[in-house]
Amino acid sequence: MTMYRRLCSGLADKGVLIPETEDIFKHIKNLKKDHYLSMYLYNEEQKEKFYTKIEKLDRKTGEVREVINGAKNIEDVVTNKLVFDFDHKTDLEQARVDTVALIERLMEHGIADDCMAITFSGNKGFGVEVTAEDSLTPSEVKDITKALAGDLETFDPVIFNASRIIRVPFTRHQDSGLYKLPLTYDELVDNSIDEIKTEAKEQYEPDLEISSLKEFPATIKALKPKAKEKTTVLQDVDMGDLDLSKKPRWLSNWKYALQEGYFPEGIRNHALMILGATYRGQGFNKITAYRMLKGAAELQAQRTGQDRYADEQIWTEIVEQVYDMGWRGGTYSEDNFSDNLVQYLESMGIPRGNEIEKEKSLISVDDVYGTFENFAENIEKNTIKTGIVELDNMCRITTSMLVGVLGAPGSGKTATLLNILEKFSDDGETSILFSFDMGKPLIYQKMAQKQTGKNSDQLFKIFVNKEEEEKKKIQYRVNNAYKNVMLNFKTGSTVDDIRQFIMDYEQNTGKKVRMIAVDYLEKLVGPFSDATANSGYNAAKLQEVCNDLELCCLLLLQPQKMAGDPSDPLLTYRRVKGASVIEQDCRVIISVFREGYHPQSYDEDNFITYAVLKNTMGTLGSVDCLWNGATGDVMEIDDEGREELKKLRRRKAEQKKLEDL
Repeated sequence: MTMYRRLCSGLADKGVLIPETEDIFKHIKNLKKDHYLSMYLYNEEQKEKFYTKIEKLDRKTGEVREVINGAKNIEDVVTNKLVFDFDHKTDLEQARVDTVALIERLMEHGIADDCMAITFSGNKGFGVEVTAEDSLTPSEVKDITKALAGDLETFDPVIFNASRIIRVPFTRHQDSGLYKLPLTYDELVDNSIDEIKTEAKEQYEPDLEISSLKEFPATIKALKPKAKEKTTVLQDVDMGDLDLSKKPRWLSNWKYALQEGYFPEGIRNHALMILGATYRGQGFNKITAYRMLKGAAELQAQRTGQDRYADEQIWTEIVEQVYDMGWRGGTYSEDNFSDNLVQYLESMGIPRGNEIEKEKSLISVDDVYGTFENFAENIEKNTIKTGIVELDNMCRITTSMLVGVLGAPGSGKTATLLNILEKFSDDGETSILFSFDMGKPLIYQKMAQKQTGKNSDQLFKIFVNKEEEEKKKIQYRVNNAYKNVMLNFKTGSTVDDIRQFIMDYEQNTGKKVRMIAVDYLEKLVGPFSDATANSGYNAAKLQEVCNDLELCCLLLLQPQKMAGDPSDPLLTYRRVKGASVIEQDCRVIISVFREGYHPQSYDEDNFITYAVLKNTMGTLGSVDCLWNGATGDVMEIDDEGREELKKLRRRKAEQKKLEDL
């Protein structure tokens, strides 16, 4: 009887079924795209169920369309593989050590290393697969893998789920950009982590020659996990480190407790379903919601000592249902929480709703008038000028705005910030630069180069030779240019820390902070283990700070890796890394690029362009300026400069045509 595996292009793809004996790489056209293969096999009857058409409502169009059922609710599957994953967020060496330990245990059961498919995942760990001609059920896989590797620190114990999919070797990881790399046992043991990562940067032609076993050894099949002492979750739970003052406004107290992992094992599905529906209601996309739910499940496992809710269950049983076009579950009010969950949360002493917030949440339009009147009467003071007249005319930036500044590393984002901070300071307004990426000496160096017109070598020479008069001139010019700019370099900060820094400064000095700059979003600490989820969370929190403290935040954003280097024009905010969870909170997004940039030549690097990609209160467009790389100066372009830039763009366009031939 023919058996089939499910091949998916990306995590959200329901996939197609291909015969297990076929070469999967005949079905994969682009190795740069992440692809996944099911661990379990499907028979003919399950194949028919997989391709059964079901009706789904398209919420955007209101039309009903037919889609395939996919793997949903297909549980009675088998596999001919044992699969082990070892992951560590920060310590790949520990994952490698545990992988080697597992291989040695398999060898003790008579399985040779040339019968094991060993891989570097391309991100944070390693994997081992053993294939045989006989079959195992998900329950048997669970028992065997836990018995062999359950005590190893980096082992991921969720590979037994019936809908489990595993990334295909030689395909690229969507976040790290590295390829899943097959390794021999000797390469795993002898090569350094850096050497393995370097090799994983390259794309190779697929070539897998791994021997399979006639059958899994009897000693393997007989394995059972060691009995684990069950952890009892008491009903009179202590709130522990749950701090409701850090809660986002869009979460109720109880939902915030769920997000922080405060829910017992028996109602995990219900708790995560509530969170998933809430994330959807707040506009988070499917992938981000999935990662946030994984974070909540991880926190719950840490608090209770239980096994973490499996990733595949989160995806298939929570995310796919909540984000289904026919979803009718709403976002769950607290009246819709189960009795058990209500009892649990009440036992923690957490108040319903948002009782920690004393302010009135519903106000009339007339109540808003006074706020607008004050804002409009002081519009000049509330307007943030970039110092570039054409850009300021195109795009009015004001307080209460989160403004994204998007650019590749080295494109001139920090220099742009310094220009705006200087202009703002010259207007007598106070601002704060939160520099979480660039340290104190480097920021001061950029300021000094801008104010003196000297390059780094000329600047350092003054200090090496102890030219005291010149040193004083530098200090005076920088102090004068940025006299109203405060700096913060405290790494590991959260958005709540930023809020507190601002409030403390205003209280201690009596000065109003109207603008802050954050360099950059991904350096902010958040509550989730996943970087994308943290970025979305922190962007929303920063917009809260802008609203609550009536200030503007200039937020440096990283582009996706595919966006290219500083010379590649950024003309859509979809290039923002984690775009869908960030763009909704930014009122304005401005990109920065330098079309004359080349890492080996500075001859044509004389221009910088600002493109307004999102502007909820005005028009879109782009502004070309002159650029001085040595000082980071941005100047208005003249006719001669415009003509030179046109010639540069024509040459680049012609060169691209030739390359595409």
